This record gives sequence, structure tokens and C-alpha cells, in this order.
Amino acid sequence: MDEKCGAILAAIKSAKRSILYDMDKKINDLKNTIISNHITKMPKENITNCKEDLGVALPLQTMEDFITFEEAVATCQEKKRALKEFYRILVCGETFLKSCVKKVMTATMSKAVEIRYSAFGRQSNRCGKLDFSKTQTYACLNDILMEKFGHTDEYKKFSTILSRWMTGAADREGGRKQRIRSAE
Repeated sequence: MDEKCGAILAAIKSAKRSILYDMDKKINDLKNTIISNHITKMPKENITNCKEDLGVALPLQTMEDFITFEEAVATCQEKKRALKEFYRILVCGETFLKSCVKKVMTATMSKAVEIRYSAFGRQSNRCGKLDFSKTQTYACLNDILMEKFGHTDEYKKFSTILSRWMTGAADREGGRKQRIRSAE
């Protein structure tokens, strides 16, 4: 009889731990959602004004355009402010870092530019790529995501999410379909 009661108590304690874990996770998700959508972080400008202040057509289509854009953002504080505000508008209302990175990167540069970079300049397929983390674009993106997510567990995934995004550049805009066709 004591063995049965012990087994029942162990099962109840296990279920209790599981429920408490799930509740804790959901509460943290809810906190992150509330924090990330806090009304004080609403953008003050509209996207059209930001694009005009940047003075370029986004997304950037060529490497030359991207390098020129980088130089402009590095030397002009007004362009840097406009880029940050542009990113702030794009990520407003998003609750997950992955969707923020996707929105910002697709709005900033095309596949032709993305395939020339890796997130942190690592070698892939025996060819060195440029280090995206050393660009002004990365610095602005990092600042906005830090502002939005703070030092949460979600923000800690940033380097991984960005690395995966940059790695997948070759498969975007029809690249995967073309790669599969050529393999057949």
C-alpha cells in the first residue's frame, strides 16, 4: 500500500514540476511580449521619411551600392539616425528576434550583397567572406535589437539567427530551386 502511495505522490510531484515549468515559460514569454510592444518604443517617424533621409533605394542591389551606403552611414550622423529609425519601424510589433532579423535584412540588402558576407567573417566552403558584424548596418541593427529585447534570452540568440540568415542567402530569390535543378 505504501509503495502505491509513494508512486502516486511521485507522479503528482512530477506533474506539478511540469506544470510549474510550463507556467514559468509562458509567463516569461508574456513578459517579453509586453516589454517588446511597450508604447514608449513606438517609432516617431514614418518609413517614407526615413527612406528619403537615407537617400538610397532599399534594398541595396549591388555591392558597390552597399559600400557607398556604409560610407555614408559612417560619416553622416543624420543617415545613421535615419537607418536606426527605419529599423525601429520595421521591428515595431514583432515579438521574435528571428522575424525582426528577416524583416530588416530583406529590407536592407538583396541576395547579391548577402552572399558576399558571413555574419562574423568566417570561412565557408573554403572561401573567405566579408565580416558583416564590422559594418555600420550591423551596428545599427544590433543597437535596435538590444533596445527592443534588452538582455533577454531572445536577444542572446542574435548571433546564431544572423549567422543562419547569412548562410541561407544563396538559397533565397530562387537559388535553392536552381541548386536542386543543377544537382539532378
